[in-house]
Amino acid sequence: MCTEGAMGIRIKMPFKFNKKGLRREIPKDYIIRAIEEVSKGSKIKTTADKYQIPRSSLQRYLKQDFVKDSSHRFITSQIFTDDEEQKLSNYVITCSKHNYGLTKIQARKLAYDYAIAIKKTNIPDNWIEKNIASKDWIRGFLNRQSHLSIRTPEATSLSRATSFNKTNVDKFFENLKTVFERHQFGPEAIYNIDETGLTTVQRTQRVIASKGSKQVGQATSAERGSLVTVCCGINAIGNSIPPYFIFPRVNFKPYMLHDAPIGSDGSTHPSGWMTYSNFIKYMHHFAKYAKPTPEKPVLLVLDNHHSHISVEILDFCKEVGIVLVTFPPHCSHKLQPLDLTVYGPLKNYYNKALIDWMVSNPGKTVSIYDIPKLAAIAIPLAFKPQTIQNGFEKPGIWPLNSNKFSNEDFLCSFVTDRDAPETDEALSSRNDSIIQPSSIQGFTEQQDNENQIAEPVNLTNIPVAGPSSSFATDEVAEVVTPEIVRPYPKACPRKLIKNSRKKGKTRILTDTPEKRLIELAEQERQTKNKAKRERQEKNVLKNAEKKQIPKLPPELTSNRAKKSKMSRSDSDEYNILLSDGSEGFVEETSEEDLNEDDVIMIDRNFQVNDFVLVKFNTKKTVVHYVGQIEEIGHTMATIKFMRLSKIRNTFFFPEVDDIASVLLEDIKTKLPRPKTCNKTKR
Repeated sequence: MCTEGAMGIRIKMPFKFNKKGLRREIPKDYIIRAIEEVSKGSKIKTTADKYQIPRSSLQRYLKQDFVKDSSHRFITSQIFTDDEEQKLSNYVITCSKHNYGLTKIQARKLAYDYAIAIKKTNIPDNWIEKNIASKDWIRGFLNRQSHLSIRTPEATSLSRATSFNKTNVDKFFENLKTVFERHQFGPEAIYNIDETGLTTVQRTQRVIASKGSKQVGQATSAERGSLVTVCCGINAIGNSIPPYFIFPRVNFKPYMLHDAPIGSDGSTHPSGWMTYSNFIKYMHHFAKYAKPTPEKPVLLVLDNHHSHISVEILDFCKEVGIVLVTFPPHCSHKLQPLDLTVYGPLKNYYNKALIDWMVSNPGKTVSIYDIPKLAAIAIPLAFKPQTIQNGFEKPGIWPLNSNKFSNEDFLCSFVTDRDAPETDEALSSRNDSIIQPSSIQGFTEQQDNENQIAEPVNLTNIPVAGPSSSFATDEVAEVVTPEIVRPYPKACPRKLIKNSRKKGKTRILTDTPEKRLIELAEQERQTKNKAKRERQEKNVLKNAEKKQIPKLPPELTSNRAKKSKMSRSDSDEYNILLSDGSEGFVEETSEEDLNEDDVIMIDRNFQVNDFVLVKFNTKKTVVHYVGQIEEIGHTMATIKFMRLSKIRNTFFFPEVDDIASVLLEDIKTKLPRPKTCNKTKR
């Protein structure tokens, strides 16, 4: 493909040349040595046979007195010199390390802007017409820069990208050194624990299908499925703790762990997530297999999740001999052994086991009670000793290596690497100080320079020397770089935010000062919650005294009941009339928007088969429902809900039972025993 350049010269685009024959490439050093031997008196035929060079080729090299470098065979068709392409390559690599990598289109746009900036004279016309480099150029550029390739990046949140910086990592290794020097831990006493989720829906894999098929389906257990949390533990010597499962249920039953890995245990929570109460149970499970003692403690490194930090947990760890050290916030993807080498293979092996189960059980769906059985297949394959040891070695936890990460590893935090915001005290002290005119002038010049760099570059006003050949001069290449044409992304200066949430950090939780701070924080939180509850109860009583709830006359209620009996004779539903003695409750608005203050908590002694009023919070208001208690536990209750009938003060159970689990604190009051006012034979 040929095109005319800006100066009217026909330019051949940089296609990659594909050899059509099997002609052998002769190394350049072989030819040079053969020429030297012939010049010293050796015969051409003997030397050609010695170095396996055709005699005619050697004779031609002798006549030319030089050897052509085939590595730059198509140098005349390149837009940029090797130096300029190397700068573009370095820029692209640095952007990818900043987690702001360039796509093909962005790289083509950068190449065009860079060519304009350095006043290239051999820019093709199609570049100028479209204001972007051609697809042929980016293909040739990637072929010439063999160390570059198109990669699919892993989604990394801004919190992870910016929190993994040298300051946070250095503080973590300082804490590790402190506990290592204090307790002399060996690899058998260093543990890491973390949670992950196992779902009932598999991740589909590639399958063989006919060419040209627009849609290829694969059977899955459900659209979204349910998730079971599994908490695993490993130590630096290569051993592991049996897993601990948390099921999204209210009550734990032993059959939930059927066919689970040996030594497994579990508990439940309505959300299926790790909580304070479940984590203290897991710590007892961990201590059972790690066997720590106050005389011979173990080190446990874990993340900063709020469920891992409570006074009860710290008291237990101090008692049994567990030293807790936390990772810096949002750094587990680089520092946590389980995330680095174990959980990735675990998810892959679990997904394969799930696919095999679906094939072996066609027409069936996977339930949460099948997850432990599938995990028992995947865990032995993923938790191999060498894999676990590599997980501790990669972040430098064991053997301890605080220099494991180089400056290039911290480039991901470059975007938000800024000075800390000035406090009010610093601002006042700076205003009180006397500023000399010379310093003002210097500060102004510095600010102007910074603003000049931050502004977009005007590519047409960059001073460059006139070209003496098809390439730009070396002087221009030194002045204009891709960083000037397209500056690296940089966040704005930080702003001082008052009353912001305290940021997390790496800590030795079991140290007395840290433990005392956690106790004070928990006491303060409990005090605030208690005061909030008291205010709410006070407002409920205050509003209840002001509002007088009218009662419906019994005559009107009985007349409506008779009409309903005639109109609903063919219905299979039955209505329940709530007693008029239920003071402080308006049955008519139980499914409509009710103010929480209209209800007085008169009786909270709940039992099975009691009728109760339950509160539900929506996005904009609060809704109350009437229901009957089916089961009741320490914190949760199973409620069978009713529907509001067209007759005042009357409710009925729907044909399809509406059953749900609610917290006991959401049950506002127990209602009086109702009366059945209409029931058909069906």
